[in-house]
Amino acid sequence: MMEARLGNVVSSHVNAFLIDDGQHRMLIDAGAGDLQDATLGRMATQLMSAGHRPSDIDIVLVTHLHPDHIGGLTRNGEAVFPRAIVHVPREEAAFWLEASSYDHVDPSVRATFDCARQIVAPYVADGRYRLFDPETSWYGCLMAEPLPGHTSGHTGYRLRTGERDLVFCGDLFHVVPVQLSEPSVTVCYDNQPRQAKTTRETFLAEAFRRGDAVAAAHAPFPGLGHIHKEAQGYTWLPVA
Repeated sequence: MMEARLGNVVSSHVNAFLIDDGQHRMLIDAGAGDLQDATLGRMATQLMSAGHRPSDIDIVLVTHLHPDHIGGLTRNGEAVFPRAIVHVPREEAAFWLEASSYDHVDPSVRATFDCARQIVAPYVADGRYRLFDPETSWYGCLMAEPLPGHTSGHTGYRLRTGERDLVFCGDLFHVVPVQLSEPSVTVCYDNQPRQAKTTRETFLAEAFRRGDAVAAAHAPFPGLGHIHKEAQGYTWLPVA
């Protein structure tokens, strides 16, 4: 923390991302909604400022089922996105929604079991809930890529643009200055710390090699940047 010039209290960011290809409007995650800090939960307002209504969203692609990524799907038990189909990685759903793995996670995320079931319930009831497997694609431009470790089914999404790809990496890292310079550092929220470390190291090396743009849920707003290689580890170069 000292080497990264961070204090004892570190500000965090929660980003979700809208993709509009002119025909379809896709969300990657939905933010925390009203489940966490009062400074969060502004998804609908931000969409409106970008010229979109919640009813414009066609699909929501979930990186994983932690509350800060799916809380914005509902408010007061009602679906926020009245038309959208919610897509959840099959392995992620099996862990949080179908199996009893309560004792296998850190106490800080145990509330996710009940929370996830409650949040997806309105979409399940409406028939707007889908499970998918690795390498599923949508609209010919967006493909799912497994990024396991943070959770069992933690998933990223690769958007092909015809130039450099844009990769939505979810919670691959939480504290940019620390985990890019020292990719081996894990956090208590990681279900499988060793796997999270290996996944992060592989991802960072590949993103740098390819020159991909990266969209990260907890990088400083707006969460878009590039990975730059240093003598030790990497640094984050924000997209202006």
